[in-house]
Amino acid sequence: MAKKAKARLVHARLISMAMTGFFYTFKRPRTAPMMSMMKYDPIGASYPSSTISDSVRLLTRPPRYSAKEGVVPRD
Repeated sequence: MAKKAKARLVHARLISMAMTGFFYTFKRPRTAPMMSMMKYDPIGASYPSSTISDSVRLLTRPPRYSAKEGVVPRD
């Protein structure tokens, strides 16, 4: 039996690099390379750069660390 064809479009999520948890979702072509762009982050009230990640990668992303755990993310 033949394998099922892959979709032409991939659901992507634009995640804020300010670590506020804000994101945009949209569709992009599967053949397009990964991108980064500037979008407004209403939680951070600024224009930090954001990166696009596929929804599959988003599900495997590690949780954010807090200062209580002794690991502070770089700014």
